[in-house]
Amino acid sequence: MSFLVSKHMANHRRRLCSATLATTFPIATATAAAPFSSGFGITTPLPPHLSSKRTKITTPTHRPWHCPPQQKQQQQQQPQRNFSNKSNTSSPSPPPTALPKKVTSLSLHSKKRRGHKITMVTAYDFPSAVHVARAGMDLILVGDSLAMVELGHDTTQPVTLDQMLHHCQAVKRGVQQLQNSSSSSNNANSSSGSIPMLIGDMPFGTYEYRDTDIALKHAYRFIKETGMDAVKLEGGSVARARTVQHLVEGGIAVMGHVGLTPQAISVLGGFRAQGRTASRARQLLDDALRLQDAGAFCIVLECVPSNVADLITKSLEVPTIGIGASNRTTGQVLVYHDMLGMLSHPHHEQFVPRFCKKYASVGHAIQEGLQEFKMDVEGGRFPGDSEEFSPYKMTSGEQHILDELLSKDNEERQQKHKQAAVKIAAADEYEQLSLYGGSGGGNGNRGSGGDDEGMSVNKDNDDGSNDKKS
Repeated sequence: MSFLVSKHMANHRRRLCSATLATTFPIATATAAAPFSSGFGITTPLPPHLSSKRTKITTPTHRPWHCPPQQKQQQQQQPQRNFSNKSNTSSPSPPPTALPKKVTSLSLHSKKRRGHKITMVTAYDFPSAVHVARAGMDLILVGDSLAMVELGHDTTQPVTLDQMLHHCQAVKRGVQQLQNSSSSSNNANSSSGSIPMLIGDMPFGTYEYRDTDIALKHAYRFIKETGMDAVKLEGGSVARARTVQHLVEGGIAVMGHVGLTPQAISVLGGFRAQGRTASRARQLLDDALRLQDAGAFCIVLECVPSNVADLITKSLEVPTIGIGASNRTTGQVLVYHDMLGMLSHPHHEQFVPRFCKKYASVGHAIQEGLQEFKMDVEGGRFPGDSEEFSPYKMTSGEQHILDELLSKDNEERQQKHKQAAVKIAAADEYEQLSLYGGSGGGNGNRGSGGDDEGMSVNKDNDDGSNDKKS
């Protein structure tokens, strides 16, 4: 009997669940209202509140076959399983930094219109180009002044086209290295995030011809062989403007240069300031306007009074770069060696212009470093026994093999060593005698005879003359 009661209660629960399903999912109510058979021959009618065919049962707040709200909330709080290989905790990658932009003639014109200053440095080699580009300068000029600063000449005239191309290539590689490192790291190393525009100075004797095609041919070499972005010419005469126009029409950007033009030092009579008279100032203005009309994108003003520089700058639409021309120009230029005080020998001291401001004293630091190196070597302090400056070692096994190899011809090597020592000592004694003039080290010519012959000649010439045997 107890079995039938429990079975009856179980059937009753099933009927309640079926009624709930019927109201949740509308189906034929006749089927839902039919009596329920337990399968054991006992038919049980539905309760009165479920016997109506149209009975509406309020849908519960949750479906009975779903988990309770508390358990569902706990499941929502649990983190979802991640089947990917990447970790969800990884920090988002930083936004890419904009690559440095190349300075062009158009960007220089924009700077002038907005009232921004332009910076230019004259550099001649790879290391200086790297430093200048990293500092974020707008322009790098490979000037023909390298004849004086790098090659030791008294003027800029002796430098050749091939020498200029050689130095332009070195500067280009310095800027290119910085550009490549910025691209690979996706980070601009220069302070302003820009790649400087490169200007090659056409040397004396490469563009002054009546045949402007000669100048165009040489200018093409600057662009094609060195990677320069433009060339610079000195002077603003009618003939020079014609050359500038021909170069511009040939697809080459040209920077002009008026005022003190060092290549014309023979005509000017030396390195002299220009434009200090009214007529000469007006001539400089006409030269600058003529270069602008010919297509020059920028003009250098060198060693002119401030009022003349102001007049020319305001009269031009293109930028002006001053050197010894006050602050009335659009920009400024100085030579790398001059501005950093690389005055390591009297030649630089003699030619550093008065208008140059020294921003460092690199030359003195260089001199001190060289002298300290000399003293360390002579005193045996460098490299010393420290592994810091002697990092290379041989294994004990290789050292043993080397000792065995040396023992095979030890006597022969010692004999050759003694012979070489005697020969060198004899030559050193001969040089110190100074038989044919000179002092100390003896750079004099050696006679065809031996030491005795030389000594006899010295004895015969008591008056100190340096007679030589024929």
